[in-house]
Amino acid sequence: MVVSERIVATQVIFMGQEQKHNCWYFMKCGREPSGALVHHFGVCPASIDRRLDGAHDGKNAGRACWVVAGSFSGQKSVPCVFAKIYKDCRKCEFYILAKEEEGHAFIEAEKLIERFRI
Repeated sequence: MVVSERIVATQVIFMGQEQKHNCWYFMKCGREPSGALVHHFGVCPASIDRRLDGAHDGKNAGRACWVVAGSFSGQKSVPCVFAKIYKDCRKCEFYILAKEEEGHAFIEAEKLIERFRI
């Protein structure tokens, strides 16, 4: 399935407005608070870190996960299972989706990192 097909499949229309999904919903990792895999792997920091709340219209860092839990986080051992697989979040389906959905409004990782470290 190409990304554009998956975008259509994952968008939700609510009160006439398109809803954007957070990474844990799209990737189905089960690591959001009260998620199915929290007891095995813990809560993903992107789902609870409020410093990037609202970035790309996401909840907490849910649409900027690559900065908090992924390859742009600066951590030697990243918490995101998918970041470990992809090695570079720019290859992740969710990153590609978010970038495509945001278009010109997409905030590059460097700018998000500035905001994250404030």
